[in-house]
Amino acid sequence: MHKEHDIPPRLLRLIAIQRNLVNQHPILTKIEDEIASYSSGYQGELSIDYHINYILDPHNKLHNLRIPLKNWHFEIDTLLVFEKFMLALEIKNLRGDIYIDHEAGIMKQLHNEEEKVYQSPLVQVEKQVRQLNYWLSQRNYHVPIEPLVVFVNPNVHLKANHSRIIYPFILSHKYYEIKAQYQKYDSIKQRSILIDSLIKHTELDNQQILKHFNLTKSDFKPGVICPQCHLKTVIREKYQWLCTACQYKDKHSFISALKEYFLLFGPVISAKEAREWLQINISTARYLLKSLKFNQIGKKKYTKYIMDFDLRKDFEYLIEYNKAQYKQKISMS
Repeated sequence: MHKEHDIPPRLLRLIAIQRNLVNQHPILTKIEDEIASYSSGYQGELSIDYHINYILDPHNKLHNLRIPLKNWHFEIDTLLVFEKFMLALEIKNLRGDIYIDHEAGIMKQLHNEEEKVYQSPLVQVEKQVRQLNYWLSQRNYHVPIEPLVVFVNPNVHLKANHSRIIYPFILSHKYYEIKAQYQKYDSIKQRSILIDSLIKHTELDNQQILKHFNLTKSDFKPGVICPQCHLKTVIREKYQWLCTACQYKDKHSFISALKEYFLLFGPVISAKEAREWLQINISTARYLLKSLKFNQIGKKKYTKYIMDFDLRKDFEYLIEYNKAQYKQKISMS
């Protein structure tokens, strides 16, 4: 049993903001910086699988755990569950020179003559381990958990001397080194039930991102984005959608617009709101919403539709769009 990587919901919402903000919005640069940061982190998490494959012992691989605890959530990038212990991995995809002050609990990154300061990732993962230990103890599980920080970027130079801070190519070596300490330990009891519980208790991040950036609907330009040229120049014409810029036609462009409404404003939408967002008449908005077979609440003009898009499955196109934008930016620089 494994839990594969989830696309970070915050990254999806950031891309939706970027694509739909009104032209020349003053917050755009900040949004793009956050997209770059989250994209880097996500790519780093994906890259760890290659190195995990060199661990030949049977294990369960749980990515992107986000588990409620009291009034908050704790997150673990990757948890590897072995017969007698667990490895909690904090994945970092930073480049440049990395210095860690263990006494102060901070990390410094020096890259392109720019210095940035962060919380020490070792402090971070040790805190996550304590929280997971507490969560497990509340369910009568007492499992050894070993923390590791893995810097996966090939252009990173670690200036930190600590056995728990490693390059990815020694991950398997570090595993076998730790395993030797647990030869006399008992196996984890009811391991499959424990893993199932960790997966079932994981919740996706549903943070109200617009409030975080102090954005409202008035900050966004309504309309449907062309899937080919990515301009908001699509109109409804004779039961299909036509891009007036590149002449691309299809029958489904509006679905992506509804998906991005879902990311920005939530799952509930009325025909009036769909009309305004898609720039169509009310009867067409009502017809399109009904055609997608969303659950409905209310009656007649008070009817609202509950969009049921899946954050884990329905937004790959935004990641592909973001990759294409990044490549274009690199080619122009």
